[in-house]
Amino acid sequence: MAKKSDDKATYQGLSQQLDDVMLKLQDPNVAIDDATRYYEQAMQLIAQLEEHLERAENHVREIRAQSSESE
Repeated sequence: MAKKSDDKATYQGLSQQLDDVMLKLQDPNVAIDDATRYYEQAMQLIAQLEEHLERAENHVREIRAQSSESE
């Protein structure tokens, strides 16, 4: 399955992927090799989600700054 690029992946899509991975990690029968791979995938998804949040926060700051300048 092809991965979406970071720019095209939505926050909601990444969040759903993380939820799916977390469900796999919670399976008591998951093999250790699979669990390790799922953990790594979860960490990558978390990093991408944090980037999305940071971009959103920066965008809100820019909007506030522009709004303050125009008053």
